[in-house]
Amino acid sequence: MYQTKDPNSIRKYYDLYLGYPDKKSISNKIGYLITEYQVLNYNDVQVENVQSVNKPKDRRFFLHATQRIVLFNESGIDINPDEDDDRYLNYPVLLKTNIEVYSDVDIELMDYSPKTVNTQIQESGSQGQSEINTVGKSSSNTVGSSFSDTNSFGTSVSISASPLNSGVSANYEHSSTSTYNSSNTAERNYSNSKNRDLSESSSMSIKDWGAYSHVNPKLRKPTWIFGQEYPWSSINFRKTTGDHNPHCEGQVKLKIPNDILIRLSDDGTLFPPSQLSMFGIDFVMKAFWKITLENDAADEITLHHWIHYFSGSHLIDEDGVVSVYMDNRPYPLTTEKGFPTDITLNLPIMALDVLGSPQRPATIGFTPNKFTVLPKPIEGNLSQNFKIISTTNTLFIEDITNYTGINENGFGFSATPAYLNANLGQQNHDLRVKLFFKVVDSVHNYKLTLKHWIIGNSEVKLTFIINNDENLRIEKVVDSREAEGGEDNLLIIALRNLDYSAIDYHDYLQLGLNSIEILIQHKDNVKDYNSEYRIRAIAIE
Repeated sequence: MYQTKDPNSIRKYYDLYLGYPDKKSISNKIGYLITEYQVLNYNDVQVENVQSVNKPKDRRFFLHATQRIVLFNESGIDINPDEDDDRYLNYPVLLKTNIEVYSDVDIELMDYSPKTVNTQIQESGSQGQSEINTVGKSSSNTVGSSFSDTNSFGTSVSISASPLNSGVSANYEHSSTSTYNSSNTAERNYSNSKNRDLSESSSMSIKDWGAYSHVNPKLRKPTWIFGQEYPWSSINFRKTTGDHNPHCEGQVKLKIPNDILIRLSDDGTLFPPSQLSMFGIDFVMKAFWKITLENDAADEITLHHWIHYFSGSHLIDEDGVVSVYMDNRPYPLTTEKGFPTDITLNLPIMALDVLGSPQRPATIGFTPNKFTVLPKPIEGNLSQNFKIISTTNTLFIEDITNYTGINENGFGFSATPAYLNANLGQQNHDLRVKLFFKVVDSVHNYKLTLKHWIIGNSEVKLTFIINNDENLRIEKVVDSREAEGGEDNLLIIALRNLDYSAIDYHDYLQLGLNSIEILIQHKDNVKDYNSEYRIRAIAIE
């Protein structure tokens, strides 16, 4: 079982430590962090004027990032009555955090939450892409007659007497209607609808705390500050006397007005901090970016989560006066791997749509305008690995050949108007491409189809490695030229066959992301400078 958004999402869970963690001890563990990232492919079809026909050569994605920070106050767990409760120490009073995208690509911050608020946050959002095609035919015919006859009459009688206040009254009405009607209606309709939606909602209550947000316009980085506001405000009162808390290292005394101090005690009885400070905090933050990648830009971006924490205390000192303290400097909240918390995302892979819908086949025809990065064979010391994605965003193929150290001009892939050409050259090197696609069902059969042929005298051997399993290698030999002998030049490999009665029952696929690596090389290391391998299309269905 999985959630609908899982194929485009990743969730991470981290334990949070106060300062840099000692891996041999968990005494400084203070809470945990849950992050979630979702990436969707975005096709910009907006039109401004006739110049909009010249679409830019780039790729666009929506990135949704969510972080949830949960911090505990260990002293708040003990709720037993205490006869000598004259101090509250080391409770959370202030938290500063942000989500930052590290990348040289074009980033636009579209939305974030919560906004600045100090009572309650209710945030919800929805976005989607929808295509609806409806054709229909409807006819209506009504024949017959209609007759209506209405007859109505009435009378009213009333008799009363006074002073006995007695009386008699009566009322009578009559109405009759008769109707006859005949109708014949015929209707035929066909509707086709494709929807792709994302809906996010979050609810977070803040009691006696405030949430304040701001955005760095240069870095497109939203920052949130959460602070206690009652009974004393950690945001408004941060001026210090310089005195230190004798019970908590690193805390300094704050200058608090008398009208605030009276909220903390009465006749020698010390009142506790806010309930969130007493028992712990649980805050949710979200950010939403539109990211534009030039076709030759790297596919990966890195996100950082920075978290800084302040604790506070208040107590009755030796003079019977209430004193309030706060950390002089923030503590970084870190994970076992240190600080900060970061993750690297591959945008095209995460944004791939699920394979399997009849309206979303995974077919790639190797024409030049379909490549996100065009192939360039070796010329001098330069080459370029190609990338291409299906129009339906269900199949991604990239050239993973390592051209380093190969000095044979012409070796590699090149694009023509009708096919992808693979020049194997005369050296004993192989070319490699890798296919990526997503499967979320375990009941349908799938197959890989290649439309291909060879040019020259040397046969070509293809080796298929599925999901990086070196023990699962499928080898095929290509020895046919284009349309030779009336053949259709198709190679079909069954990736899943669930016919239990068949001798070749098997299932090479897994739920989620799948990959197929294809090694292209001369058969038996036979070298022929004139030998080339050509691919017109690749499909998974």
